[in-house]
Amino acid sequence: MVQNDRVGSCEISRRNKLRKKTELFKICDICNSPCKVCGKDLPLHLGDYNTAPEEVECYCGEHLPYNNVTIFTLLEDDTYEDLPYITRYVIYKQGWKMGIRSLTPNAIENKEINFPNVGAKFHAEDL
Repeated sequence: MVQNDRVGSCEISRRNKLRKKTELFKICDICNSPCKVCGKDLPLHLGDYNTAPEEVECYCGEHLPYNNVTIFTLLEDDTYEDLPYITRYVIYKQGWKMGIRSLTPNAIENKEINFPNVGAKFHAEDL
C-alpha cells in the first residue's frame, strides 16, 4: 500500500514538472477531429493547449457550412518526405479545404492559433 502511494506521488510530481515545461514552451495540442457531418478524421492544431477539442467543430471540404466558420484552403501540396528512400508522399493536395467553427468565447479568442495541422501554406477566410 505504501509503495502505491509513493508511485502515485512520483507520478503527480512528474506531471507538475511537465505542466511547468508546457507553460514555458507553450506546447500545442495536435489531434484528429471528426467532420461534424460525416465523421471523416481531419488534422487539427489547437495552439498552446488554450482550446479544448470540444470547443470547436470541424468540417471536411465536402460539408463546409455557409456561415460562422473559418475556411482553410491549401495553397500548395502538403507532403511528407521519407528521407531514407527519398520518396515524397502527398498527404493533401493543393486546394484541399477544411472548416473550423469556434463554439465558445475561449475558442473565438484563440481562433488565430487554431488551424489545420498541415505543413503546407494555407489561406484562411472567415464566413
